[in-house]
Amino acid sequence: AELKLSPATKSYGNGVFSYCSKLTSVVLPDGLTAVVDSMFMQCANLASVTIPDSVTAIGPRAFGYCKNLPAVTIPEGVTVIDDYAFNSCAKLTSLRIPDKVTRIGKNAFYGATALTALSLGSSVETIDNFAFYNCKNLPVVVLPDSVKTLGTSAFNRCEKMQTITFGTGLE
Repeated sequence: AELKLSPATKSYGNGVFSYCSKLTSVVLPDGLTAVVDSMFMQCANLASVTIPDSVTAIGPRAFGYCKNLPAVTIPEGVTVIDDYAFNSCAKLTSLRIPDKVTRIGKNAFYGATALTALSLGSSVETIDNFAFYNCKNLPVVVLPDSVKTLGTSAFNRCEKMQTITFGTGLE
C-alpha cells in the first residue's frame, strides 16, 4: 500500500502511522518541516520513502524498526537526526548524512546491519551513544573535523570495520 499525504497538511501527531504493517511506500508532502516522533515506527514493510527538502528534523524513532527500508535520502536542510530515528533498519545499505546535520542521536542507526557505505556531513559535531552500533558490515568510517563528541559504543560491533579516520575535532 502506498501513502501519499496531502500538501495541505503541514504537521502530524507523534506515532500517527506507526505499526502500519501493510504500508510499503510513503511520499511526504512539500512544506512538511519534521518527521515526528515514531511517525512510521514499526512499519515493517516500508520499502520506499520520499522526504521533501522542507524537512529540517527527523524525530526520535521516526523510522525505527522499518526493517525492510533499503535506502533513504536525507534532505540537505536536516540539522538533527534524533535518537533511534532509523533504529533496526536492517536493510539500509548506504547512507549520506547532509552537511547541516550537527547531531546524530543515540541509537540512531543501531542495527543497520546491511550498511556498507557511510558519508558524514561536514557539520556533524556529536555522534551519540550507540549511534552506529552493530552496523556489522560497515568497512570504513571517516569522521569529519567537526566531530567533537563520539559517544559510548558509537561504532561498537562494527565487525567488518577496517579503517576509521579521526578528524581534528577528536585529536
